[in-house]
Amino acid sequence: MVYMKPKCFICNSEMDHGYDDLWYCPKCDLMVSDQMPELSIYDMEYAQKYFRYSHTELGEKINRARWDLVLAYGVSGTILDYGCGTGQFRKMNPNGAISVEGYDINPHCGFFKPRVLPQRYDAITLWDVLEHLENPMELVKSFNSELLFLTTPNASFVPDIPNWKHYYPHEHVIYFTVDSIMAMFDALKYSILEINYMEGEIRSPEHPEWLMTVVARKH
Repeated sequence: MVYMKPKCFICNSEMDHGYDDLWYCPKCDLMVSDQMPELSIYDMEYAQKYFRYSHTELGEKINRARWDLVLAYGVSGTILDYGCGTGQFRKMNPNGAISVEGYDINPHCGFFKPRVLPQRYDAITLWDVLEHLENPMELVKSFNSELLFLTTPNASFVPDIPNWKHYYPHEHVIYFTVDSIMAMFDALKYSILEINYMEGEIRSPEHPEWLMTVVARKH
């Protein structure tokens, strides 16, 4: 039986089989799972879990840190919080001059729409989103915004992904490293303005490098 190697969505190179369900691109340093997303997991229980988490002291601290970052870049006007969950980032908006629209694929979160209108946004936020997508590049290409803010797990320093706390088969599909996130945004013609571990310091202080926050601007 001939097993076709998948191709990297960033550089279109053939990927090598790593271990378990994972494939590796030696050119981009990207890991991709062959266990595709199961949309059925985004149900009422999933929404309620994130609603409870967002209202904890830790959840509120994370959203304050996200807002501090966004405001540090002088964002004004309208933000699209894509993958907004139950909308707590939007609700904690400290600047009345900024309008925040939310979208989430989970119909139980209260922000589900058949599609997001391709209008102009001053910024897009993607907190814990890209790792859930089969091809994140296609989503980013669809946005009409120069400035993006995102958080995603960082596998750069993880020797054994299947035993990693951020390994979720059928939920997390993409495992970025710093090199692969830079390669993707370079291919999309974005400049990386900042990569930091601010959320890792809050959510997993024992390994802050396991979560990276990225700010990118369209050329």
